[in-house]
Amino acid sequence: MSDLYSKEELLHTFTQKCLNKFRYLATYGFELTGIEEDRYGTEITYKNETTGIKVSFDIRENDIFLYLIRLIKGDIPAYIDAPSRWFYLDNLVKLRSPSTTLPRKEFGDWLTPDDIDEILTAYASALKEYGEDVLRGNFSVFVELAQQIDRPKSSYSIDEVPLIRSIEEQSAQLERQLAQIIEYYDT
Repeated sequence: MSDLYSKEELLHTFTQKCLNKFRYLATYGFELTGIEEDRYGTEITYKNETTGIKVSFDIRENDIFLYLIRLIKGDIPAYIDAPSRWFYLDNLVKLRSPSTTLPRKEFGDWLTPDDIDEILTAYASALKEYGEDVLRGNFSVFVELAQQIDRPKSSYSIDEVPLIRSIEEQSAQLERQLAQIIEYYDT
């Protein structure tokens, strides 16, 4: 963490700036439905009839993320149950404007209140510019995003899954799964 800014100060800045920068979502029928804080950060959630938006500041990752989510019967599905309904704004921007990059901090370079303001300003602008169709409930781009983004997949078809017969086989399987998860999050 920064010597100059406390965790509480950064989380407060994130919350206030986020609420201000994304106020325009009301014009698309969005309502603020939650502000969740824990020791790892803050997540702010907006929803309209079809779409969820989650803006997260993760202290451990020293990063801000914006998720676009296709709702199921008005609810945000758990990512684990419906990964094809969750996409990062960064992926949408990369698909629609490959030369556009959203601001990021270098590893080890801690966020400041000014950085938080800059990132949220860029995210709010990019969401309006590149995600207006999603904000209005048109998710046709999600098909294209799903084709572009690798999701963790089993290396076996359901019929080919080997039976685990020993603790060694179970350990090996867990190691392979961990490697897949790490590879997924490293991309």
